[in-house]
Amino acid sequence: MLSKVMKSSLVLCAASLLTHTTSAASIPLIDNSFENSGFAGSLGVPGTGWFTFSTTFSQKGILVDPGTFWNMSNADGSNAAYSVQVNENDGGSIYQAVNLDAGVNYRFTVGVGMSATAPKNDGKYAVVIFDNFFPQQAVTNGIVDTRGGFTDVSVDFMPTTTGIYHVGMRNLGYVPGTGADNNQSTVFFDNARLTVIPEPSALAIGVVGLLTIRRRRG
Repeated sequence: MLSKVMKSSLVLCAASLLTHTTSAASIPLIDNSFENSGFAGSLGVPGTGWFTFSTTFSQKGILVDPGTFWNMSNADGSNAAYSVQVNENDGGSIYQAVNLDAGVNYRFTVGVGMSATAPKNDGKYAVVIFDNFFPQQAVTNGIVDTRGGFTDVSVDFMPTTTGIYHVGMRNLGYVPGTGADNNQSTVFFDNARLTVIPEPSALAIGVVGLLTIRRRRG
């Protein structure tokens, strides 16, 4: 039978291993907060690393500091976000190409929000991971419910083959039945992050299992 000291040591060891092995490793994205100098200027043309797809009308480098026209708080302490505005049910998107490894669990997270005071506050969104370029591999859909700020939305994906994939965000158009501002919608995206979420190690799982067996016997 395990002594109390040994049990305590195993518990601490297991907790340490589980904490270590479940921490997420970050994968750099180009201009993930839309702050690069090359991202300011014309409409409809994202900055380095990003590109649009089937976008009816998009803007870049929109200031979202409190007190501006958009009256939004920041997602990440920066002063810019990317907005996608569409008419009717058209979809506007922004993507970035990334290399993903087979068998690795990835999580793509983006801050999603709308203005607290501007019109067109009835948008649907998608946070998505595509193959190169299609088909769609993983997606989280929703209706924007944050006004004047951002809420993180994530999608998880484990590729079966190593290769180039595309992570991105979509404005899927207005919510039917609202009729807000001629059925247009504007969705803001900010602070995009891609992380690897490792599985707990076999050793940590074994220690927890051993403790469980001993507890049942003792």
